[in-house]
This record gives sequence, C-alpha cells and structure tokens, in this order.
Amino acid sequence: LSSQNLVDGCVRGDTFLCQYVQRAANGDIVEIDSLFINLNEQKVEGVDIEFDYRKSVELFGGGPEQLSLRLFGTNLMHNSIQSPNGPVDEIAGQVLGAAIGGNTVGGPKWKGSAIFTYANGPFSATWIGRYIGDGVLDRTLTQSDVAIPGVTTIDNNHVASVFYNDVTLAFTPTEQFKGLR
Repeated sequence: LSSQNLVDGCVRGDTFLCQYVQRAANGDIVEIDSLFINLNEQKVEGVDIEFDYRKSVELFGGGPEQLSLRLFGTNLMHNSIQSPNGPVDEIAGQVLGAAIGGNTVGGPKWKGSAIFTYANGPFSATWIGRYIGDGVLDRTLTQSDVAIPGVTTIDNNHVASVFYNDVTLAFTPTEQFKGLR
C-alpha cells in the first residue's frame, strides 16, 4: 500500500491501517510507516466449461477427412477485493477503468470461444469465434446525462459485448514437396 492509501484508509475509519499512521498530539501526521505489505484479500469464483468433439468423415474425398469442434466458456460469478476492515469491492463485470486502490479490472462475466476445423489430407480450414460479454466501464461512476453535485458521473458507463471471427486456411507439405523451398 502506498503512503496515501494508508492515510486515506485510516481517514475512512480503517483502524487496522491507522496503526501505520503516526500522529502528533495535535493530530498532525508526523510519520507514515509505508512498508511493503499486501493486506487485501481477493476472492474469485467462476465456472469454466470445455467441450471437444472429433469425427472422421467422407465429404469431398482426396484424403483422410476430419471435422473437429472445441468450445470453451467462462462465467465469472465473483471477483472481489477487500482490505482488512474495509468494504467488499466487487469488480466482476467491470471491463475497463480502475478498481479502488489501483487494482486491476474484474473482467467480463461471460467469455467464450469456439473452434471449428475441417481437414482433408494436407489441407485444413479453421474458424475461430471469440465472445467477450458486456460490462461496465467503471462501477465507481454514476451514469447520468446531467451533472450531479458531489458525484462523479459518466454519460454512458456501458461497454458492449463483442464477437471476433478468425479464419485460417492451411497446407501442410507432404513427402512429395519435401525438397521444395
């Protein structure tokens, strides 16, 4: 924790952090013991799913043919950070912005990938689809079209989901092409 984080936590009433802030009799800060300490506790809970399927087929001929499908999915149910005696900071679903105390973002609640491949002898074609679920830019901000005195607002705090597609066509040389460069 930085010196400023220690002081801020103590001012918020975190008695555990106040032991590192030394004050004079008049209340002025005279010393901050900014040690290398990691006091936060992080809890992550989620579910990962994977599915894999392969099958030999005869569709076009010309060599051994195979279809394969792989699916991956992740549901991030909780990703919370808590300092001793502090509030729980749930960051799951925040896909951008900074968490309290400069911690990293929580990540989207849903992610998934699909990989479909058709192979025929030395030739193959692969499609990869990747999904990243929607979330909020910064859950510490209040979404509002008008300014609210004393509150940090943002016009649009929503980050839309996205789907990426990749296609690969490949050729793996066989023995008959061994000497070519």
